Order: sequence, then structure tokens, then C-alpha cells
Amino acid sequence: MPAATAGSARQRLAAWLTTLHADLHVEQGDRDEVFPRVASILQADLLIAGGYGRSRRREFVLSGTTRALLRQSALPVFMSH
Repeated sequence: MPAATAGSARQRLAAWLTTLHADLHVEQGDRDEVFPRVASILQADLLIAGGYGRSRRREFVLSGTTRALLRQSALPVFMSH
């Protein structure tokens, strides 16, 4: 996705989330470090994340961010597929 398109999509999502009294935070880095750090900084009560499917063989080989998030999170996780 081109940077301009990604930026405008992020802005639209952030605007929509404000109607729900929610904030959008986009971070880059290692998931094992980023999720707990940002959740702690924000004093979060819930983590909302999107997930998507892969073949079982690929999921087994790559482990998967979704599986790691669900396994490692100290917070309740709401997943949207």
C-alpha cells in the first residue's frame, strides 16, 4: 500500500475511533517488547487487534503473531478477523 494511502487510511481509522472514545496507536518493533510496553504506558485495560488466517502448515512454521499475542498478553484481547 502506498504511503499516502496508508496515511489517509490511518487518519480515517483514527477519526472513527474517536467517535468510540478510543485511540489508535501504531508502533513498530518486536511484538514481545512493543505490546507490553505500550499497554503499560497507556494503562490499558483491553487490547484490540486484527488477525488474519494462514494455512495450518505456514502457521506451524512461522508461529504467528496472533497466536503469540493471545498466549503472552497479560490483558484481555479482543480479536477481529
